[in-house]
Amino acid sequence: MPQDVAANPVLTYAMHKIANQFSGGFRSMYFPGVLATVQGDTPMLDAEIPAANGVVTARALAKMYGAIANGGEIDGTRFLSRELVAGLTGERRLRPDRNLFVPMAFHLGYHSFPIGNLMPGFGHIGMGGSVGWTDPATGVAFALVHNRLLTRWWRRITPVSSLSTP
Repeated sequence: MPQDVAANPVLTYAMHKIANQFSGGFRSMYFPGVLATVQGDTPMLDAEIPAANGVVTARALAKMYGAIANGGEIDGTRFLSRELVAGLTGERRLRPDRNLFVPMAFHLGYHSFPIGNLMPGFGHIGMGGSVGWTDPATGVAFALVHNRLLTRWWRRITPVSSLSTP
């Protein structure tokens, strides 16, 4: 993220570590053969592999997180019970994440950044930077998916936050 948009020393440090072609985080996504395995392999993409191969549109992902943000319901249709949604918030104890290089709290497959009010709510960041996020306290949900894995050219991608700046 360009420093003139939002200076954030934690994000700057983490992104330089993640996008460095010699970093463990970068190599974990690009070890020999991984691209050939995930690109265009329809049976693998169709398989149900928990926490490994979510293939989704941004609209569908945002709708799922929107249901979580609104007590399990969207436009009068209940997708999740209130009890399940309440249970997703989980514990907020920080643990170091060895891939993203930032402290995170995990619960039931979702994670959060309970550091001040940096990123309220919870969600999940997928391989290459796709993200789904919700903040039930405000009823807001967000999703971003893209068609490229993280590369060292990540700085060339227009940050989402700059799209709203004049």
